[in-house]
Amino acid sequence: MSFNETGVVVVIPAQRAGEILRGQLDALVRQHDAPSFSVVIVLADGGDPGRTVVADFEGMLSVEIVEAPMKGAASARNAGAANSTAAVVLFCDADDRVGTGWVKHMAAQTMVSGRAGGPIVVDRGATPAWAWPFYSGFQGSPRQLFYGRIPFVMSASMGVRRDLFESVRGFDESFPGSGGEEVDLCIRLAGTPLGIVTDPDAAITYLPRPDFRGVLKQRMGYSRGAARIILEHDLDGIGSVADTDWALLASASRSLRRLTITACSFVALRREMWRLQRSRSTAR
Repeated sequence: MSFNETGVVVVIPAQRAGEILRGQLDALVRQHDAPSFSVVIVLADGGDPGRTVVADFEGMLSVEIVEAPMKGAASARNAGAANSTAAVVLFCDADDRVGTGWVKHMAAQTMVSGRAGGPIVVDRGATPAWAWPFYSGFQGSPRQLFYGRIPFVMSASMGVRRDLFESVRGFDESFPGSGGEEVDLCIRLAGTPLGIVTDPDAAITYLPRPDFRGVLKQRMGYSRGAARIILEHDLDGIGSVADTDWALLASASRSLRRLTITACSFVALRREMWRLQRSRSTAR
């Protein structure tokens, strides 16, 4: 099947992103040698400031807006994917920047493998020095490892063939906020080959959170998502969870901000695991 017959759609959750979205749309306008593709932007409601940004790209991109309640990134991505019938669904985020060959290479690899991930380049200049250890692990490789064991690709640069995406009912919308939903999806798609895109022009520039509050919120979201993954997929036996948490705490001790964020994330993970376990026991 050719792309012209099957179609490619890029889904971007951008609820309340506002002007941040402009850079990503600029990057999509500059795609080279890409198959024909459409873009679906997921906004919160009619008053979402992203509408003004999207309007500026009409005529430059085949772009459509979908409104969805703010129930988290998983819900927003599902809503965007459901709005299209394209056979190849590519996901990226409003606050990053895809490379000029991202659509071309990601779409091709997704069609071949069924799912794919692209290389990540963290914007070191936009990363506070004290926060770099939180983002250095993202750098370079399309493939990440959940607690050093479970392979996954970040939803900031992910492709999934629609038939596979629908076969597992998309992202699990029970994941709150943003964090862990892409790991969960990759686990449920583990029987499908994971294609890796390595072309430099397919890399996305990942923009980290610029301040203490933003990094703290992000890391605690990751921890709550991790707790759900561990319990949903019976991964508590992987053994490295506690060791990894304590290692992070020890390595963070040189920076008060890093130590505080790591400690709060550690507590968030354990509290969420306790909450979910208690909820399951009550349900029984």
